[in-house]
Amino acid sequence: MREPKVRPTSIDGLFEVSLMVNRDNRGSFREVYQAEKFAALGLPDLGPVQWNVAEIEDRGTLRGFHAEPWDKFVHMIA
Repeated sequence: MREPKVRPTSIDGLFEVSLMVNRDNRGSFREVYQAEKFAALGLPDLGPVQWNVAEIEDRGTLRGFHAEPWDKFVHMIA
């Protein structure tokens, strides 16, 4: 996955971050935040380790559920 692009703005401490959106026949996926990548870019730690967004094209489809041993926050939008 391509690294995020960071551009400073005229406001001190505010950055524009461009993210790669990956699309396929199921919908789209983007990695909004990944702590290690953001730290390497000199950006502050936001707390979570990783934040992803998956958008699904077909109603009734689940995507992205894995059995890792850590907590997950899942937000469904209909």
